[in-house]
Amino acid sequence: MGKGYPDICTRKVLRWLVEKLNVPIYGLFDSDPHGIEILLTFKYGSVSDSREGRGCNVKEIQWLGFKPSDVSQLPIMQHQFLKLGNHDFMKISKIRRRAQGLGENDVVSELDLLHSLRSKLELEAVSSIAPQYIIRVYLMSRLAPLPTPGFRTILPQIEARCQEQDNIVREDSVEK
Repeated sequence: MGKGYPDICTRKVLRWLVEKLNVPIYGLFDSDPHGIEILLTFKYGSVSDSREGRGCNVKEIQWLGFKPSDVSQLPIMQHQFLKLGNHDFMKISKIRRRAQGLGENDVVSELDLLHSLRSKLELEAVSSIAPQYIIRVYLMSRLAPLPTPGFRTILPQIEARCQEQDNIVREDSVEK
């Protein structure tokens, strides 16, 4: 749904889903300083939030991943990790101060781990593991244990849709 940054329109839609439909909101972000900053912006607004952005924070958003603590469990080739640069380290420090002030201890821990790993991982690298890996393996493992009964009923539908996509990809490769 997002655009790589937490625009006000997307935040308003998510806020509406929470308030009007009581829909749980889950976030999947890059395991890098920018991704964690996006999470905090969805949750609390931007540091320089204008009046326009007020009232569209989504404090209920739950961070499904990709967290720095997840990366050791992913079958990722070493060359797919990107080294953190000086700008990344400065951003980590800035975001860490904000997360501490907000009482986001889990985020602080993840930022500390990110800093010590000295590397970041983008969603694109994880999606290159295998077709549908993010949906079939990663998200399914994160969503299945959640106490949201609706997910248990749609997980088979998600799996069926993934299977359809796999069949389309196979048919396309046979035709070529």
